[in-house]
Amino acid sequence: MSWPAARELLRAAGVAAQLPGAVDVVDTDLQELFGWVVREGVTNVVRHARATTATIALGPNWIEIVDDGRASMLTAAPGGNGLAGLRERVAGVAGTVEAGGCPQGWRLRVEIPSERVRPSTDSAIAPVIVTNAATATEAALTALRRSSMP
Repeated sequence: MSWPAARELLRAAGVAAQLPGAVDVVDTDLQELFGWVVREGVTNVVRHARATTATIALGPNWIEIVDDGRASMLTAAPGGNGLAGLRERVAGVAGTVEAGGCPQGWRLRVEIPSERVRPSTDSAIAPVIVTNAATATEAALTALRRSSMP
């Protein structure tokens, strides 16, 4: 979901949005994932929160969506399909998802470690520190090549 789409969806639902002016601060390998976070977070604000305001903040490896809606309904139904799918995507890059009530209403925060450790299944191979998607792909290919060697 793009910023204009998120802004328009929130506006159409009567939610005042505070969105970042630019997203270039986000690591390029996390931009697609953070797009999923925005999609899920904004959908939850519109469908469940009955919020009047929503704020999206982000940094190089984190994104946070906070609204002033009613958190109790979402808290009562933890792990909906959208959040479960988001947790799976985030776990794929060793990140964390925090979702729940906060003093303002509801908060969704995703954070990805700056360095992501991918342990090897072969005890003779040391863990690989992954710093971006290209490195992760290369690390996976290297591990696969090593495991298939005679």
